[in-house]
Amino acid sequence: MQHAEPDPAVRLLTVVEAVAARADEASRRLDDLTASLDELEGNGQPAPGPSVDPADPVRVAAIELAVGGAGRAEAAELLAQRFPGAELELVLDDVF
Repeated sequence: MQHAEPDPAVRLLTVVEAVAARADEASRRLDDLTASLDELEGNGQPAPGPSVDPADPVRVAAIELAVGGAGRAEAAELLAQRFPGAELELVLDDVF
């Protein structure tokens, strides 16, 4: 006696239902992880990053260069010459 092959539409529906159930579970887990991260980061507030002193001479010079039309790369080069050893990335990120 031969076994009848299952109807392809029934098989497809079974697969679609299984995928939908897994997607729902993944969505719930993602929501839980997001909520946990929000709690760790201060209830949805962005974590404070390193700050730049507004009166920092490097920052003031970077602002002057930006206002004068210098691009980030040009400002980085000029600031490196003027302030050797200064940490420029944070200032450049803040100004540009």
